[in-house]
Amino acid sequence: MQDIYLLLAENNRLETEHLILRPVTLADAPDIYEIGSNPNIIKYVSYAIHQDLEDTRRSIANHFMRHPLGKYGIILKKNQRLVGTIDLMIKSQNVAEIGYQLNEKFHRQGIMTEAAGKIVQLSFEKLKMKRVFATCLTSNIASSGVMKKIGMTQEGTLRGQLKKGNYFYDMDVYSLLSDEYKNKNIS
Repeated sequence: MQDIYLLLAENNRLETEHLILRPVTLADAPDIYEIGSNPNIIKYVSYAIHQDLEDTRRSIANHFMRHPLGKYGIILKKNQRLVGTIDLMIKSQNVAEIGYQLNEKFHRQGIMTEAAGKIVQLSFEKLKMKRVFATCLTSNIASSGVMKKIGMTQEGTLRGQLKKGNYFYDMDVYSLLSDEYKNKNIS
């Protein structure tokens, strides 16, 4: 049996035509703060809004640095700016989940589709996953669009899945199986 975490450690830096995916560091705090303090982004994620740069530094240390494998900052090659993050969370030997966020200033430029496509490629070609899935709030049309563009199919809706404040929100589930990945020639 292959060691998934060793493979993730060996692939902690990935590149695409326009992007570098690399570990997040405390030096990325200003760029992460710009994402984590934006109410238009926060309404779609499970964590609380970042009140200040210190909140962001704590978040980086506790989320990205404590267990860094599979967690990447999305860096634009043209200016070396961190514009988002993407996580590959191993759920079992054969199943992984993708989660991501992108600075609002960089929406609708194909950045997340390119980053997520690279993570899907890593999942199936190197980690030999059987299934990769992602979830998003049903209201997050842009995120569901990314999932479709990388070849995922909507499986259904998890009703009342995410609690934010006093409200419960529905989440859509999308997935891609290894056989579908091979047949669609997605990479």
